[in-house]
Amino acid sequence: MVSTAFSEMSGHDFKPIKPTTDNDEEDDPVIASIKRTGCLDLHNAIMECMYENKDWRKCQNEVKSFRLCMSKKDKKP
Repeated sequence: MVSTAFSEMSGHDFKPIKPTTDNDEEDDPVIASIKRTGCLDLHNAIMECMYENKDWRKCQNEVKSFRLCMSKKDKKP
C-alpha cells in the first residue's frame, strides 16, 4: 500500500522491461545514450527491481552497480 502511494506521489511508473530495439533507441534518446555506455543491462536491472519491489531501497545493489559502470565510462577519454 505504501509503495503504491510512493509510486503515485513520485510520479514514477515502473513497468516491466521489454527488450530494446533499434527503433526504441530512436524514440528515447536517454536509452540510446545509456546503451552507448555499455551500461544498459544494469539500467534495466534497476528498472526490473523497481517494478518487482516498488521500493528503491530494495534495489541498492543494482543502483551501485549501475553507478560504478557509469562512473567508469565518465573517466574514459
